[in-house]
Amino acid sequence: MKKAHFYIYFLLVFGISQICLATEATKTLQYTKNISSGHEKVQLRIELRKYDPARKDDSKIPCPYFGDIPPTKPQYIIKSFNVRWNDNPINVPKKMYYDLYDPVLRERLGFWDDMYGVFASLGSGSESLLIEMNSISKGCRNYKVWIVIRKDGNHTRFMDNSLP
Repeated sequence: MKKAHFYIYFLLVFGISQICLATEATKTLQYTKNISSGHEKVQLRIELRKYDPARKDDSKIPCPYFGDIPPTKPQYIIKSFNVRWNDNPINVPKKMYYDLYDPVLRERLGFWDDMYGVFASLGSGSESLLIEMNSISKGCRNYKVWIVIRKDGNHTRFMDNSLP
């Protein structure tokens, strides 16, 4: 009788793990945040997809690495980076995010939360959106990036990729 339970347990665990693997291969990860301040309403939406070395654009992604560890390829890259300001789309050039591999898309509690994730906040005067993102990558160097999206289209990016 104990053998029967073991086999049922094994088949159940094996079956669930196979379903999880199949789901992981097909899902798109995403992060959405709605921010309001006064009359200003901003929506940030970031979608990821699996890195595909067969795609021409993917093979051009730089992958700096730390020390003597040889680089590997990212697991995920950003598929889309959308900002809507009062329901109007803001054009975010691909150069702002194309090389941000393996970002951690979890909500941070605030700027003091130094764990990995995304922090987004409207600046004073509500004319700009500050986005801070981090990466934990296997083989590639980790990074922290600050992206400032402005209503007038003058966007800025600062990146620190000196993290081990």
